[in-house]
Amino acid sequence: MDRRQFALTLSFAWATAPLIAQSQAQRRPPNVHGLHPSLPDAVEHFNRRRWDRLSTLVRSFYPQSACALIDDMGDAIAIDANMDGLAREPMGATIAGGLLVNWGWRIRGTGFGSSVDGSAFSQFQARLAGAHDALNAALVSDANDGVAAAFLIRTEKGRQDLAATDEAFRRFEEASRRPIMGYSGYADAISGKWYGSQQRMLGFARQHQGSLAPSSRGLIPQAHNEAMLSFVRSSEPETEARAGHYFSTPFVRAEIVAANDAFHAVALDVDAFANLYAYGQFSFALMQMGEPELARPHVVGMGQSPAGPWSLLPDPDAALRRLRQVLGLADL
Repeated sequence: MDRRQFALTLSFAWATAPLIAQSQAQRRPPNVHGLHPSLPDAVEHFNRRRWDRLSTLVRSFYPQSACALIDDMGDAIAIDANMDGLAREPMGATIAGGLLVNWGWRIRGTGFGSSVDGSAFSQFQARLAGAHDALNAALVSDANDGVAAAFLIRTEKGRQDLAATDEAFRRFEEASRRPIMGYSGYADAISGKWYGSQQRMLGFARQHQGSLAPSSRGLIPQAHNEAMLSFVRSSEPETEARAGHYFSTPFVRAEIVAANDAFHAVALDVDAFANLYAYGQFSFALMQMGEPELARPHVVGMGQSPAGPWSLLPDPDAALRRLRQVLGLADL
């Protein structure tokens, strides 16, 4: 890659950061995946109230893939659609709880908390209360259901119950079937954007980057991506310059490269959606660092599914096409 191409790559990556920060005021927190290939079947089973077949379908997937499917169902199915009888099936309460979380966000809207009117916020909290009950019931039925625990972390974060969020993460860690969403969701909850600090989020990422390897290596770039974006979101005049230089900091670069090396040092996860989480986080951080060749395999791995910070952009698909063009990758 010559100097002109390198400069284009770096300028493209940096130009996305303000767009992401701006779009976070307009979009609900996105899922860390593209549309699940089994979404049409899942929606059909739901609409026809074939609860046994829906349960079997969701349980056939690895944990992060199951999270992805439930998330996509929550976006595709009509809000407050009848779920009577679903909770009687294995993982049925997990599915119901996940749908309620997403329906709550759809009702709440995509703005910052200060822009949400009282009625929408009240309805949002009502759906989260239902999710809280369903997901706790799911964990009573099966303490190893890490999918339920991961959705419970998201639920308690939205309910603004910090102690319950911590407890949900404890239950998540004790489960044997754990999606990366549990780690990434809790990391987000303890970030400065929510109820913690960037320092706490980074400490958590360092502590747990090996907990669900290889995908959990993506916690390191996730924490650094969020730290950089926190500067962009700030109203302080000098923060834009700090954001622009964040990924040139030697220890930041070294830590992300080391995590990237660790990710590649072992076989990929059997769960494709777990890998997709890491691809999104690593590709964004490495492009911000001006390391397009290190980012390349992650961009290839994303395929047609913009993940991580890329999915926060106003037009993620167009951003991914542009990214592939910059890297000289063929259109998909």
